[in-house]
Amino acid sequence: VAYVHMHGRHPELAAQPYPPRLMRRYISLCKQKEPYVPESLINTIVTQYLVMRREGLKGGSGGGKQGARKGFCTPRALLSILRFAQAVARLKLRDEVTHADVAEAVRLREMSKMAATQKDSGHGKGDDEGPMSGVFTLIKAFSSTRSSSTVDMEELKNYVTMRNYTEQDLEDTLEAYQQLDVLQVNQNRSQVTIVG
Repeated sequence: VAYVHMHGRHPELAAQPYPPRLMRRYISLCKQKEPYVPESLINTIVTQYLVMRREGLKGGSGGGKQGARKGFCTPRALLSILRFAQAVARLKLRDEVTHADVAEAVRLREMSKMAATQKDSGHGKGDDEGPMSGVFTLIKAFSSTRSSSTVDMEELKNYVTMRNYTEQDLEDTLEAYQQLDVLQVNQNRSQVTIVG
């Protein structure tokens, strides 16, 4: 707005926008899709919901508004994951929801919760300790949901990447915490163990 007032024209765009006619056509095609959730994804979605419930029960014991929000997870959360996943599939013009759509739905929900929590607490993104701290916290949470100090690497990767971290963030965290003798990764990199 300030640029327009100063120069009397809109700023130069870095990329050329799509023509409105093309966008209307694309949105029209998206609205025609009604993606379904295949039976092969039901266990994945239910597992994600159960993990959210467990995390909510553990994290929600804190007092105040922030503790209540963190611990609040109802069947409506399951419905939100399903709707988000269907919306992502619809945007990709698919008739069937995929595992990637579910992962994106969980990521969107987690980011939404994180943004609301940061807004309530007055903390911005710059106030956290970086991805390693967050990934390590996820590793501990995942381990506690399994009631074991040793977890499967592939399941852990899936869990971490569904929460807006990259595989590289996980690898960096594993390397750093192995040097501190807090984590151990077996030789064929199929399991991670929390030490002590």
